[in-house]
Amino acid sequence: MTATSPPQPTPVRGQTGLRLTVALLTLGWLIGLGILFSSWASVKPWFYDPGDDVRLARQLDLEFAWWQLWFGVLLAGGPLLIGVLAAVGRFKITTVVYGIIGVLLAVPAGCLALDAGRTLQPPPSPPPAPEHCIERSGGDTRCPGG
Repeated sequence: MTATSPPQPTPVRGQTGLRLTVALLTLGWLIGLGILFSSWASVKPWFYDPGDDVRLARQLDLEFAWWQLWFGVLLAGGPLLIGVLAAVGRFKITTVVYGIIGVLLAVPAGCLALDAGRTLQPPPSPPPAPEHCIERSGGDTRCPGG
């Protein structure tokens, strides 16, 4: 009696391509994070004071906020996208790992996005005080202060 080995399962067509895609997306995500982080950190004038130039300071703050927003989006969005792709390929462990990473990174990414949003959409300035006398009903026509 000869021993035969059990038949090896044949890989599902396209799974090799999906594995390669997941690996390349992971590499691209990590490289993209590095590039965005270095760009984000280089925009802020850490050792340079714009001085009294308010317009330059605002421009630098806006540019910093945009880089911060994109960094936050990529920080959480990358693993979630890779996790969805892994789920399509039925890679259970990869799906769970990237799902957990994406959910855990969503908290700091959300904080970054909120902070960037405050910079990009500052609260409206209060309305200016009236510069002329406003007569109240039932009162006399004298203006306060003169």
